[in-house]
Formats: sequence, structure tokens, C-alpha cells
Amino acid sequence: MHPAKSLLLRETDLITRFLDLLKEEQSVLLSAAADELGSIVARKQPLIDELNRIENERTVLIGCAAGKTSRTDMQHWLEQQPQPHATELAALWQTTLHIAQQAKALHLENQDLLNKHLARTEAALDILMQRQQSTAVYGSDGQTSCFSGSRIVDSA
Repeated sequence: MHPAKSLLLRETDLITRFLDLLKEEQSVLLSAAADELGSIVARKQPLIDELNRIENERTVLIGCAAGKTSRTDMQHWLEQQPQPHATELAALWQTTLHIAQQAKALHLENQDLLNKHLARTEAALDILMQRQQSTAVYGSDGQTSCFSGSRIVDSA
């Protein structure tokens, strides 16, 4: 098997596993089961580390400095490969890119969901901690005063 094919198959498999984990993350975010997010994050990090390692391997394989490759570099390298490897590797590379694009889109959706949960949590904390904007009310002297949220303190 061509070394690049083996590498791209491993990379595609890892990205697919990462995409599945992102789908699980989205399901948790939609069900508001925030306590399960820690487990997902713990499983995501090793996948991210492995994806970075494989990307570096691929970069070195095509003759670029580690971490310095681009899609254009990969496309140029693929065009220089002899047939029938070139066609097979190009198809596998396109599959890898397609799955990576799906993962990126899902990651952005999850980020948006997480930001919405965070905003709701912060709003709830504001209410619980009485950090909401003070509502001005008129006191017995006709002047505005801030309502503290406690009837006992306000009547004293």
C-alpha cells in the first residue's frame, strides 16, 4: 500500500471519529445535559492530538516543513504522483477534505449552541446574584431610590 494512502486512510478515520464525537456533543448540547460535556471534551483532546500528529506526518511525506502545508501543496503533490496512485490518492484526499468540512461546520454549530447556553447561564446567575440592572423606584420623599430586592430592607 502506498504510504500516503495509509496515512490518508488513518486521517480520514480519525476525522470521522471526531465528527461522530461532535455529533454526540451536539446531542448533549441540545438536551442541555451539560454534565456530560466534560467526558466529551476529555475524549476530543486525544483525537485532536492524533490528528495534528498525522497532519504533520502527511506534511513531511509530501516534502513540506511540518505544520507548513496547505491544500494547494497537497494538490500539487497529488498531481505529481504516478497513475494509478494519483487518482486513488486524490479521491481519498477529497473524501478527507469533505469530512473535515463537515466537522468544521458542526464544530461551529456546537460553538454557537454553547455560547447560547453560556448566555442563558450568565443571565440566570445575574438574576440569582441580583446583578440585574437596579430598578429605580420612588421613595416616600419623592426621590428615586434603588430597589434592593428585599422588602424588609426597603421598608426599614
